[in-house]
Amino acid sequence: MDTDKHLALVSRPAALDIQKLLAPDLTAATTAIDLVVNVDAEDLNLRDCSRFLTLIDRAYGRLLYGDLRKYAWDEMAQIRISEMRPGSWQLVLTQVLHVIPDPTAILVLYVLLKLLPRAVQQGADAVLKLSTAYKNYEQARLARANRKKLRKEMDEDEELRQLPTQRKKQLAEIIDVLIREDPAISNPALDFSETSFRRVTIRLRTSKEQLDPKA
Repeated sequence: MDTDKHLALVSRPAALDIQKLLAPDLTAATTAIDLVVNVDAEDLNLRDCSRFLTLIDRAYGRLLYGDLRKYAWDEMAQIRISEMRPGSWQLVLTQVLHVIPDPTAILVLYVLLKLLPRAVQQGADAVLKLSTAYKNYEQARLARANRKKLRKEMDEDEELRQLPTQRKKQLAEIIDVLIREDPAISNPALDFSETSFRRVTIRLRTSKEQLDPKA
C-alpha cells in the first residue's frame, strides 16, 4: 500500500480549507494548537488504550513526514501529551508552532479522532481483512465502503459538513489509509474509541499561555 501517495493528497489548497474551517482564529500570535481528548476515567483497557495512543502517534508522524523513520529521528517534532487533567480523563496533545509551523497535521489528526468511533464500515475485523489482502476485489470494495461511510459521517457532522465535497473525499481517503495501515494497532484502537473515547476539541494557545476553546 503506497501510504505516501495518499498523504500527498493534503495539497496546499486542501490544507488552507481545513485550517479555515477548524482553526479560523489562528493568527501570528498563536503559539500552539492543542487537541483536548476526553476519555472515560474508569475501567480502561490498558492494551486498547496503548494502541489508541500509538495510532495517534503514528498517524501524526505519517501526516508530518509520510515516512515514520524520519518522524522517529525528529524527537522535537514528535507529538506529546502536554497535560493530563482529572475528572473524565483529559489528554492534551500539543503542536508547538515555532517547531512545526504548518498546522495541517494536527488538524487532520483532529478529524481522524472525531471520526474514529464510527470509522469502519464493518467493525474491527474489516480493518484486518482490508490490510491483509488490499489488492483483492473484495478488499477494494470494503475500502470504498469505508471511505463512503467516512464521507457520510462528515456530511452528518455539524462542523465537518461545511468542508467542500472534494475535501471530504480527500480526508476520507487519508483517514482510511491511516487506520488500515497496521491492524494490530488499529483493531484495539477502534475498540477503545468505541468504548472509552468521548470527544476531542481544538484549543489555540497564545504567547500569554491562555487557551481559547475552538468549541
